[in-house]
Formats: sequence, C-alpha cells, structure tokens
Amino acid sequence: MKSFLGQNVLPVFFCFLSVAVWGQSDSIRMKGKVSLSLEGMAGVSFGHNMVAINVGGPNLLLNIGQNWRVGLAAFPSFFVRDSRTGARLGVGGRVDFKNMVLFSSWYHFETREIWVGTIGIGYKFHKQQKRA
Repeated sequence: MKSFLGQNVLPVFFCFLSVAVWGQSDSIRMKGKVSLSLEGMAGVSFGHNMVAINVGGPNLLLNIGQNWRVGLAAFPSFFVRDSRTGARLGVGGRVDFKNMVLFSSWYHFETREIWVGTIGIGYKFHKQQKRA
C-alpha cells in the first residue's frame, strides 16, 4: 500500500487498526448483549445567498460527557443558491447536545472555483433495538 507521495502507509494503517481494536468496550462483550442503532440528522443551514436542507451523512464524532459530541461530518444537501437549485455534498464541523445539532457545512462550486459556507441547526433522531 503506497500513498500518492510514494511513502509506505502500511504502519499507519496498522496503528489505526490497533487503536480501533484496543478502544472496544469490555462491558459490552462481558454482558453478551449486542445493540443495533439507527441514527440520522435533519437540519437547515444558511449562508451568503444560500439556503440548504441537510441530512447527516458519515461522521467522526468524539463523545464529551454524556450529552455532548463534537466532530467532522459530511452533509448530503439540497440547496437554493442565487435562485438556482441543486444537490451537493457539504463537509464541515458538528456539535451535538442531546438531540440538537449545531453544524457548519462547506460546499465547493467548480464553475467559479469557490467554497460557500453555511451555518445551521438540526435535530438528531435515533431508534435503538437491543438483542440478547
């Protein structure tokens, strides 16, 4: 496995793999219970001459306490900008407090080679099923 710079990234891959394995919770394995959850986010964000309706995509979040989470996310979005509509994938930061989400998403527009940023608020919903 070589990166585009020609450097060997295999040690980095194994480092991330070992952290993922080491970070697993022992309490879940000892109880013998498996939980499966479905989580999503719907929100609206506003920027310069732009409004976007966002849904939460893939994200990498850090839990801070029981109610707070912060991280990076992708936001599949439907937007209206300068009286034109379209769909784009935005990327940016996200802060969750319980079921409320404050996020900033950035969109790239190739025609003028610009990035347009928006700030929004959303609601997180989730359903959890437990199996024994």
